[in-house]
Amino acid sequence: MSLNAQTLIGSWEMVEAWDIGDDPSDPTKKTYPWGNPSAGYWVYDKSGHFSLMISQNPPLAIPTDPFSGQPQSSWLTPQKPWEVPHSLLIDSFATASPYAYFGTYTVEMDTNHPHLGGTIIMNVFADVMRAYTGTVQKRSFVFDGKDYLNVGTPGQYLRRLKRLT
Repeated sequence: MSLNAQTLIGSWEMVEAWDIGDDPSDPTKKTYPWGNPSAGYWVYDKSGHFSLMISQNPPLAIPTDPFSGQPQSSWLTPQKPWEVPHSLLIDSFATASPYAYFGTYTVEMDTNHPHLGGTIIMNVFADVMRAYTGTVQKRSFVFDGKDYLNVGTPGQYLRRLKRLT
């Protein structure tokens, strides 16, 4: 089996995600910022474009409308002008830590062991929090067979992806 930059192309489900060092009281502890298991999809296409979305698992419930009691808030109705409840947005971003960004990418394979992995270089066009917009994000990766990809720095963080396509 020949693993190379083309092996990255496809849709990937994020099946595991952890960080080390997020808890100041225990700097060696693994934390799971989006739950365990995590939720997310990463897509790399053959034209050099990528997108990824990460969300809490389980996702936050859609709040009920205080007037109708229905599970979808009336502010989501496109037929009338609406105003986003700021407290809901703060809750969503502070509690669930969702993340999404997209742009173009290139891959640099490890020069000594290209069959093992390399670095994904993502040129971010835009992101949901505007923290990565216009930046270059480099992520080390290691192939785990052709159907799993481990993105991260050993001992610091891991984003484990399972091939869907």
